[in-house]
Amino acid sequence: GPRRRAHPAGRRARAARLAGLEEVPVLVRNVPDDSAAEMSLIANIQREDFSDIELGYAFVALKQVYGYQYNEIADIIGKTRHYVTAKVNLATKLTKEVQEQVTLDLDNAKILKETITDRVKEPYVMNVNVIEAIARLPERLQSAVYNKVKAEELDKDQALTLIRAVKSQAEGAKELIKTYLESQS
Repeated sequence: GPRRRAHPAGRRARAARLAGLEEVPVLVRNVPDDSAAEMSLIANIQREDFSDIELGYAFVALKQVYGYQYNEIADIIGKTRHYVTAKVNLATKLTKEVQEQVTLDLDNAKILKETITDRVKEPYVMNVNVIEAIARLPERLQSAVYNKVKAEELDKDQALTLIRAVKSQAEGAKELIKTYLESQS
């Protein structure tokens, strides 16, 4: 017989059954495999359980594989273009080392929140705007800055101030080197 593919509405159908509904209205469409994969990716992006880094990779895939522009993705998911490009930067500009550390730290914080009920304070979770700012730093500085923000448990404003200072010093050093090299030629 014809191949059938689960559609994102499958989750809703299971929920309706659990709620005791005997009938669930559905829309059946015949779509080519590539369109089904595209629809599935978009539906999955709209779920809430993706990390910001995973979203970035999904947005990159929509652009590279299906030709979407970031403003089109933003319109589809109901977010701003800035939101989409910030997540893409996490996937494309943040070093793999820092991406892995962010993912590990978020997973650990989630586990702590779920399992330890008598803790004195909430586990530290770095603000996503801070992680996005770290992604805009030169790669060689990202890990050190991430680890300093984490070790000192800086709040958003403190962390962004630190990142601006690091960026300014890095740009100043770059200018000094450029001036020196020009004077040598």
